[in-house]
Amino acid sequence: MRLHGIDCPEKGQPFGQVAKQFASKAIYGKTVKVDSTDTDRYGRTIGIVWYDEPAQSLNEALLKAGLAWHYTRYDQNAAWAKLELAARTAQIGLWADKQPVAPWEWRYMQ
Repeated sequence: MRLHGIDCPEKGQPFGQVAKQFASKAIYGKTVKVDSTDTDRYGRTIGIVWYDEPAQSLNEALLKAGLAWHYTRYDQNAAWAKLELAARTAQIGLWADKQPVAPWEWRYMQ
C-alpha cells in the first residue's frame, strides 16, 4: 500500500525511520479505513488512511508533522499544499534539515 498524495523519506534517508515510527504509532492497534484512490504499476493500493474517531487522515498527519512531501505530481489538493508549507515554514520534521532531498530524487540517485 502507498499513501496517496504524499511521499515520505525512504528508509536510508534522514527522517525515513522517524516517519515510519510516526505512522506506526499513529495506527498501531487501531482499526483503519483506506479510501483507495488508485493502484500503482506494481498492483499496490494507493489511498488515504483514516484512523481514530473522529477520523483523522494519516496522510495529513504526516504532512503536518513535517515527515512527508506533498506529492503534487499526483495530487493537487490545496489544503495539503498548505500543510506542507506550514511545516516548512516552522522548520519541523525533515524541514529542519538545511537541504532536504525529496524521496523521488533520492530514489533516482540510487
